[in-house]
Amino acid sequence: MVRTLDQLELSQRKYVKDAACGSKNPRLFDTDRHKGESEARMADRIVRAKAVCNTCPVVAECFADARANHYEHGIWGGLTPLERGIIPRKRSGRRNRAKV
Repeated sequence: MVRTLDQLELSQRKYVKDAACGSKNPRLFDTDRHKGESEARMADRIVRAKAVCNTCPVVAECFADARANHYEHGIWGGLTPLERGIIPRKRSGRRNRAKV
């Protein structure tokens, strides 16, 4: 299963055990477009993720965690990075190499 954060790191957050997203696929909460996914499907996925957050008893703790730790990607506390006031850096599968 794909994880957005290391399992150990998540388990150290006390609010996570009560989070509504705990039984959901973490990819639902990804704010990057998945391979082959249209903009419309991505937008729909984000709406569905936010709907889960709207039922969550620990959404405030999740938001505070995201803000304190500057999470650049994913839905946290019911908000996208831009809604949390964070401008995400583009993720790349390759490492940047210095040009010589």
